[in-house]
Amino acid sequence: MDLLVVFLNQHTIANVTTMEFLGLAYAGLPESAVDPVVFIDADERSSAAVTKNGNLYTWGNNNYGQLGLGHREPCPQPTLVDSLVGQVGTVSMGSMYCGAVLRNGRLAMWGHGGHGNLGLGDRKDRTRPCTVGGLLSDAVVVQVACTRGQNGCKGGRRPKTGGAEGPHTIALTAHGRLYTFGVHARVVPVFVVQMPPPPPSSTCLTRHRIHA
Repeated sequence: MDLLVVFLNQHTIANVTTMEFLGLAYAGLPESAVDPVVFIDADERSSAAVTKNGNLYTWGNNNYGQLGLGHREPCPQPTLVDSLVGQVGTVSMGSMYCGAVLRNGRLAMWGHGGHGNLGLGDRKDRTRPCTVGGLLSDAVVVQVACTRGQNGCKGGRRPKTGGAEGPHTIALTAHGRLYTFGVHARVVPVFVVQMPPPPPSSTCLTRHRIHA
């Protein structure tokens, strides 16, 4: 049975099988037989889905441009992020911003950037995806994790002073190098630690999402 991703109440995602579909609409997502959804992620107010062909759809709250659509208007149903057509592997939806690992191994970030949590060298917001450079320019990123639950923490914003209480981002490369940005006013990726290789029988790095 095909797996369908259904949009509920403007921001919640639920997985249902074809037999459980019972007439619910695709709500803007492509037909599963043409371009099936293979990866989903969501915060309390915003959601994202990645299809087999590398297309990213986002919807929900968009106060900081976290949907990556070039504006700050909310979207009641999944909308294609047209600047990343065919490029996305996985996505991490944070409280007020978002990150995507691209198929070429680069990292794209957008949304609220008041803590330097976009890793783009400043504390500015972005309403469209921007590629992270610096130490990640030549790296192959395999996972990204954006902070969640920041809406109740000073609004997650202290752009003048930075600090450790706001949103931050973690990125993992194919060589096991862990980078972070956004904490303590770091506005570009900073190397943190070399992760040990997994044992031969382990699949934890490929099957578990790292949460900031």
